[in-house]
Amino acid sequence: MPGAVNASAPVEAAATAARFWTIGRFRLDLATRSLSAGPGADGIALSENLSVKTAAVLQRLAERAGEVVPRERLIAEVWEGNSYTGSRALTQAIWQLRRVLDTEAAAGGESAIKTISKAGYQLLLPAAPWIPAAGVAHADEPADAPAVSVNPAAPWGRRRWHRAALWGLVPVLMVVLASSLGLAGLWWPHSVPVLAAAALPAPPLPLTMRDGVEEYPAFSADGRWMAYLWSRAGSPARLQVVDRHAPDAPPVEIRDEGYTLARPMWLGARRLAYARAREAADCEVVVVDVTQPERPARRLASCFYERNQAFVDASPDGQWLVLARHQGEAGVALVLHRVADGQERQLTRPAGGLDDAQISFSRRGDRVAFMRGTAIVGDLYVVDIQTGAETRLTHDQAPVGGLAWLSGDAGIVFNSARDGAFATWRVAPAGGEPTLFARAGTATNLATLPGEPQAVAASLHHFSDTIELRSLADGRLLSAIASSGRNLYAQACPDAGRVLFLSMRSGRIALWTGDGQGAAARQVALPPGTPDPPGCSATEPRFATSLRAPGAQHDALVIGRLDRDEPLQVLPQTGGYNSVSWSLDGRSLLVASGRGGGWDLWRFDLQRHDFQRLTDDQGHFGREVRTRSGLWLYYARLGKPGLWRRPLDQVGRTGAPTLVTDALGSEDWANWQWHDGALWLVERGPEQDQVVRRDELGAAPRIAFTLPPGQLRLYRSFAITPQGEVVASMSGPRQADIVRLEGPALPAVSGQATSVGR
Repeated sequence: MPGAVNASAPVEAAATAARFWTIGRFRLDLATRSLSAGPGADGIALSENLSVKTAAVLQRLAERAGEVVPRERLIAEVWEGNSYTGSRALTQAIWQLRRVLDTEAAAGGESAIKTISKAGYQLLLPAAPWIPAAGVAHADEPADAPAVSVNPAAPWGRRRWHRAALWGLVPVLMVVLASSLGLAGLWWPHSVPVLAAAALPAPPLPLTMRDGVEEYPAFSADGRWMAYLWSRAGSPARLQVVDRHAPDAPPVEIRDEGYTLARPMWLGARRLAYARAREAADCEVVVVDVTQPERPARRLASCFYERNQAFVDASPDGQWLVLARHQGEAGVALVLHRVADGQERQLTRPAGGLDDAQISFSRRGDRVAFMRGTAIVGDLYVVDIQTGAETRLTHDQAPVGGLAWLSGDAGIVFNSARDGAFATWRVAPAGGEPTLFARAGTATNLATLPGEPQAVAASLHHFSDTIELRSLADGRLLSAIASSGRNLYAQACPDAGRVLFLSMRSGRIALWTGDGQGAAARQVALPPGTPDPPGCSATEPRFATSLRAPGAQHDALVIGRLDRDEPLQVLPQTGGYNSVSWSLDGRSLLVASGRGGGWDLWRFDLQRHDFQRLTDDQGHFGREVRTRSGLWLYYARLGKPGLWRRPLDQVGRTGAPTLVTDALGSEDWANWQWHDGALWLVERGPEQDQVVRRDELGAAPRIAFTLPPGQLRLYRSFAITPQGEVVASMSGPRQADIVRLEGPALPAVSGQATSVGR
């Protein structure tokens, strides 16, 4: 019987007592939890430090090699029956083990650990207890070290990364969430195989350690002063400036009430510039004297602000700014701004509506590195200030979270998931294959440490995102799909509670589906490119999404099925599409499109393949809603708070618009739904966020349940299943510490600063 327990008690007892195991060409030491192997066919020796629980899982699979070990048994024995924590953590443990063991996969290319659907896991490599020669013990442990413990431990986060494409990497550090955030003991194991001879790196040295989120480190030219942004839940962000020569002195604090702050930059020994914004379209760069922080800041230039980031950087001599600016349909380009007199000239000209962002001035001031792509996905480029010549450095189309030039311009470091897990990479300014700089999770907002060519400062984030199924009645958590690889924008599909969502767990933004019960999610096959939040049909298991292919000028519209293999339907790329939803009868799609010259809502008939315009007031996201008074188009408008509606006639034409409610925020444009004769929407507040029920006219509000502020994601993260349950994309804690990341030794580089004038 598959999964049956081996009844040979003496053999099992002897196996359980064994400290050493051979598994294929690997050797497992349970006392030190090390899994190692000599050089394989590729000449690489491997060594992996396993967590306590992961080692215990491998031990039990080895005891029954070739048999199916039920998931329930592993959860019962390793996690003492805690199915919620154990189910999530077991999936992560299997992925971690496969990343190592699959270098010696079974014949036919199968994984070394086979998943048996609805049953468990089967180790396909031969395994047996191993007794080392007399007197031989592990190099790092005494011979009488205790066997591995399987006592209960704190909950684990889950990371379902694809196997790393590159071996020979240093292990990622395990990150502990602050107990003050109520999640003490939640860990992310990030180990990956390394060269056996490589020394384990020390944990990154914290440069700051406060209760809250610390981001955007910036150092004065002499390295004495460090400025950074600090915020805490319920408090506005403010700038902190610390004297690194006097670490015990209180920091200088700069507040700017009524603004969201971002991106501090030094323009000299005492002048600190930063970006501040009230709305996405109202961002400016200002400068303040840190010795007189009480004096009003002086405005320098307007800037581009999006997703809590301001895309701007200052030259090392403080004379120039490079800013990202909207260029209409041409996307976002870089502009060179002279601080002294405000003169500007355009520096880059991206094609196809792409955006240039994530800006970093070289230390000599003669070049600028940036990311070109969509949202946070793209490739790195360098532009020469004098000539405007561009050099493409990477060809990954991967998420990029920050970049900086190393001292002496010896290289550019950037945080990316290019190999399937977030790490910091180094690439030469002239291009070439990037090399690993440091593997420390999501280390964003990178900054050069002056005078230290082997180190950068980084804001190291610790968060976990989940797709959660909650009770509509009281908000009680029913189940979750978790991944510290970032889950985004879940939508409910009608077939048996299936959810469809975006995730970065594979190292790319991709479309995934899962059953909402913590079971393994699977990736939905799509053409190459970056998909937008998907939409599910209410009548059958079909989905639709818009997708930007690499190098394409517009988004394509992709339609497919979830219940069976069927060729995808891809619409020609004319005008672009996004914000997809389905009509009530499943015969058409409602999409935002620029096909008419300006963005508005359109209906696309799936049978006739033609378009019908629905709005003329920058409609951004809409749904068909049938109320007691008739059929309506409810919709949000681009960049405006509120929800509107228009009547729909029998042929789908719309009438005049009326405002339903202004309680829906502009960034929550799809966080609303019609269900059971009522309008349900998310309403934000400083103390808490609420899911509120209103009637069809937006009146008679009644609070369904509340959530901590900012936990429910913006944009399109709220949906209701036909069974009356909430599917929500929830953000984990954003705690971030500024740390010092060490990289490999770099050759000394000398050179003089270069003017960045015309």
